[in-house]
Amino acid sequence: MTDTPPPRSGLRAGALDLGLVAVIGVASAAPGYSLAAALGLITAASGVKMPAMLLLAFVPMACIAIAFDQFNRIDPDCGTCFSWVTRTCGPSWGWMTGWAVIAADIVVMTSLAQISAQYSLGLVGTTPIAHPHIALALGVVWIAAMTWVCYRGITFSARLQTFLLLFEIGVLLALAGVMLHAVYAEARPQGLPASRTMFWPGGLPLHAWMDAMGVAIFIYWGWDTAVNVNAESSQPRRTPGRAAILSTLALVAVFVLLGTAALCWAGPHFLVTHQDDVLAALGLEAFGAPWNKLLHVVVLTSAIAATQTTILPTARTVLSMAEKGALPQHFQSIHPVHRIPTRATLWMGVASALWYLLLSQTTTAIVAESLQALNLLVAFYYGLSGLACAWHFHRQFRGVRGFLLQVAAPFAGGVALLWVMVYLMVWPSAESAQPNPWPLLMATGMMAIGFVLMLWQRWRGTRAGTFWTT
Repeated sequence: MTDTPPPRSGLRAGALDLGLVAVIGVASAAPGYSLAAALGLITAASGVKMPAMLLLAFVPMACIAIAFDQFNRIDPDCGTCFSWVTRTCGPSWGWMTGWAVIAADIVVMTSLAQISAQYSLGLVGTTPIAHPHIALALGVVWIAAMTWVCYRGITFSARLQTFLLLFEIGVLLALAGVMLHAVYAEARPQGLPASRTMFWPGGLPLHAWMDAMGVAIFIYWGWDTAVNVNAESSQPRRTPGRAAILSTLALVAVFVLLGTAALCWAGPHFLVTHQDDVLAALGLEAFGAPWNKLLHVVVLTSAIAATQTTILPTARTVLSMAEKGALPQHFQSIHPVHRIPTRATLWMGVASALWYLLLSQTTTAIVAESLQALNLLVAFYYGLSGLACAWHFHRQFRGVRGFLLQVAAPFAGGVALLWVMVYLMVWPSAESAQPNPWPLLMATGMMAIGFVLMLWQRWRGTRAGTFWTT
């Protein structure tokens, strides 16, 4: 088996080494933005056991990262789970898995655009509420700007990601260091020293586990972008999967360190009270003015970076689907100089901007509702990919190591995430007396649109005898 990229892709082969691919994987999860949006919500569900839930949520994500690694070794296709589920479960399941990736990325772009606009205005001392039209325009501008960055090519995108991520992680680690030093130097008498209780989830009721896991799906999601760039990676059968696993390890380290430091320094009540933006509140208390503005910049750059790395996997999934005949052929176009999926990249930017404009006219809770819908879509395609991996290898594995990596871990991760998806769909959050139906309607509506499009594509038979007859 030669370690070469799929010859049909036309992308810039060998442009990314292991370090750059791992940077893309970590940046896609947007650590700063994710912590700001989710840390308080996880604490509201689990209290002082928040670090334990961050560790627990890492387990199924690591299992799915292993599944991606194993699948990528036999089929380094930039469409990743679309291609893999197709070869294992058939074209219809594969098409819907690919569509779930596209839908999830479009849905999350609305919250990323909104956060980017919010923090852009925050740096000049105002809010989207005070200037809604300016905020809306800024959101569209950021989507357009990151689409342009992706259009310039994968090397340019990866270098920008490296700069943004180093700044982001540096400030987050500095914040954790300041908070932990204050607690253990007894400069903060109300501080709560770390204990074993924080890292053991025992004693929490089921609904608390599920609520925390539902949020944690979002906080870890994004590392799979590292595998979407397999055609542009050095050693494409090995580097992307290793980078995905390294990305999840880096993410759990950052999340648990920041989560523990914040809990020790502020206590659960503070985190829950300021759950709309934990980092801004922590920065003001720990850094003081004007250094707290660094946290504003971190969240802004994190959201911007995630906007860019959300466009990347979508464009490559669309490219793969078009190459196999699952989408119209014109999405196969590759830029002759930049070597990127031209139409797929541009259409992703346009679709994201239109969805953002539409959602901004129908709801005032763009971020919260988008993230809840996103969790359902991500749990679906991650979970299905895990089960597909276990089924594909269940008669091919060799030895105990092969069974654990190719069957047991992917199966466990897939079952866990699909169970979380079902739970979130059927049972409302314990924190909500009147559950909001819009996130569920958004997710199911997106999948219904995908199902109709699949039937239309199947009827058209864009390439008879290739995709739909496999």
